[in-house]
This record gives sequence, structure tokens and C-alpha cells, in this order.
Amino acid sequence: MKFKSGLYMYLPPEIILHVLDFLRADRENSDYQVDIYSCCLVSRDWYNASVEHLYPEPWVAGHRFEKFAKTITDSRKSDFAKLVKCLDLSMLVHESNASKTARLIGRLKDNLEIFVAPRFSFGTASLPALSKCSRLWDLDLSEYRPKSSANYKAIFEHTKNLQSLTHLQLPPFQFLETFDFPLPPKLQELTISLPEIWCSFDQQKYSIPTSLSKVTLRKCSGNVVKTFLKHVSVFNRLTRLAIIYATDDGWAAPLSYILTSAPDLRFLRIDPSYIQYFLPPYDDLVHPLEVLQLEKDTSMPPMFGPYDILNAARQKSLGNLRLIKLRKSLRQAWARNFSDNLEVPDQPVEHPLVQNILDSLDRLLINNARARAQDSEVEDLDNLNLNAGVRIIP
Repeated sequence: MKFKSGLYMYLPPEIILHVLDFLRADRENSDYQVDIYSCCLVSRDWYNASVEHLYPEPWVAGHRFEKFAKTITDSRKSDFAKLVKCLDLSMLVHESNASKTARLIGRLKDNLEIFVAPRFSFGTASLPALSKCSRLWDLDLSEYRPKSSANYKAIFEHTKNLQSLTHLQLPPFQFLETFDFPLPPKLQELTISLPEIWCSFDQQKYSIPTSLSKVTLRKCSGNVVKTFLKHVSVFNRLTRLAIIYATDDGWAAPLSYILTSAPDLRFLRIDPSYIQYFLPPYDDLVHPLEVLQLEKDTSMPPMFGPYDILNAARQKSLGNLRLIKLRKSLRQAWARNFSDNLEVPDQPVEHPLVQNILDSLDRLLINNARARAQDSEVEDLDNLNLNAGVRIIP
């Protein structure tokens, strides 16, 4: 059917909202924002229904940033600023500067919940504006590069009073002598990135929030990891620990030492290159660790192999372990160690011996989980979702 130019078919608001729901379900699609923008151009009815979906998570990379910033900072269009919930500027290179970023955050301070900082256009001038974002719960500063210890310290001074902040990713910083800074009172997850020397972890002046339960050591030197484990007792509620993308400086420790240092740990994510062996503790205590995720983050060969994991899982001290997640690249590295064909290191390798060990480990974890469920007098064990065994992840 043909329509005259300027005419459109009227649709009830319920139908328009139903169409928008389909588009929202595909938010991961890079064309999502373009589709929503097209809906805004159909008519006034479509605009009123669509515009609130255009701004909550704007994609502002490249040339789009200038138009977005101009719209948000325009005082005549203040209603648009109230719609923005998540602002990811990590893709920006030279499209902005520190003062423009600070002004933009200042306009969004009332409703901004998630912020990812850019590398080149973020600085201490933006921190005062961030300190006024009362609804901010996720702050990612991993791309930011502070130029001095004073700039690094300023991050904590401007975030310590954010009552809603629960997730904080700190920027990488070199040669930090002491980690002793105030943390947000309701912080739950903290990511630290210290690639060089870290002399001490001294939280005597400032206490650790009791809500902090997860710490990620990302791109940290072996000395930083060792120092953290030495002072990990200050994190009295730590249940999740991730040691990822550490530097290839040859640092490694027994798995039992890591678990003893964090007695309440229930989730551990680590590259087995950092694990020397597993030595059962002298006492009969059972560690609460439930999930062990093994990565392949470094070029170093994995010291902790499939035999070691199977033997560790058989120990009484790891009686609560129910799930082991393995990166596919790690399984291939193990298979390559068992294989005689090492000429092509990048070629995917499988080895039946590695698979047999992992199958045995899978059965052991499932049986242990089922036994614990039976001891707890759980009914209908046949249909119980144990979420146990070995899982291979991409």
C-alpha cells in the first residue's frame, strides 16, 4: 500500500512500546542506538516513546561524542541529561579534553550510575564532579593514567563519600610505596592494578569496609601479589579473589598458602603459572573454597597441571570444592605439554590423557557435591542442580 509523503500509519502506544521492547532485547547489537534513533524520527508519538531508550546507555565513540556532549551541556535540553544512566568514554582518543569531560559529568551527576573513564581526556579536574554523583555505583578508572601519587590519592579523596559506590576499578600506577587510602563505605568489589613495586599494605589509618567481598589484582607484579596475600587479613570479609594478567616475573606460591592467607575465600580465579603445588595444611580444617577458575594469562608454562588439580581435589581440606572452570587455552597448553608435537605452538592441541584426567576430576567433584547434599538431607537428589564438575570456558 502506498502512502502520500508526510503521512504515516497510526499505531497505538502499546504497539510502539512492544516494538521497542524487541529492540531493547538486542542492546548488544552495535546498530541498537541507530535503530532507536530511527524510531525517534517517525513521528511525535514514536519520538515520545523512543527518546527515553536512546540516552540511558549512549554509544558515543568517535564523531558521535561531540554531538552528544553538545546536547547534554545545552541548558535548554536539560531533560536529556536526566535520562543518561551509563556513560562509557573508554573509546575516546582525542575527541574530548579533561575540562569538557568534567563539565559533562557535572551535567549528569544527578542520575549517572555507571561511568567508564577515557584514557586521555580524564584528570583530577573531573574528580570533583564525580564526587557529586550520588547514584554512581560502578566506577571504572582502568584506562586513566594518573601522573603522580598526588593524582592517585585524589581518587580516594573524591570517592570516599560516595554512598552508592559498590564497584571500583583503580587505574594502574607504578611505584606505590604504601596502600593506605579511604575507601567508599559500601564498596563491594575493588580492582587494583599495580605493575611495579608495592612495599606495604597498611590500612591502619583507614578501615576496610565490611561490605568489601571481592578483590581483583589485575596486571600486578609478583611482589604486589605477595604483599597483598601477606596483609590480606585486613579484608575480613573477602570471599572472592582474582589474580589475572600478572607480570611474567616468575612469582609463584603454593595453592595452600593462597587459601590459608584468605580463610574465607569461596571463589578463586588465577593462572596456574602462579601455583607451585598444593600442600595440605597440618590441621583438619576444611577450606570453604567452592569454585576455582584457572586461566592462561601469561606466556609462562603452567606449573600446576591436571594431575596436581586432581590430587588437590582429593584432599579433605578442599572438601567444599564443587566447580572448576578451565579456559580452553589452558587445556590446550596442558595437552601441548603432554604432546610430542610442539612445532606449531599456536595450533589447537588435544590429548586423551588430559581429557581422562579432567573426566576423573569431573566425576569426583560431582560425587562430592552429591555427598554433601545428601549429608544436608536434601530431598530429590536426582533432580538437584548441583552446578558441580569441570566446565571448559572460552
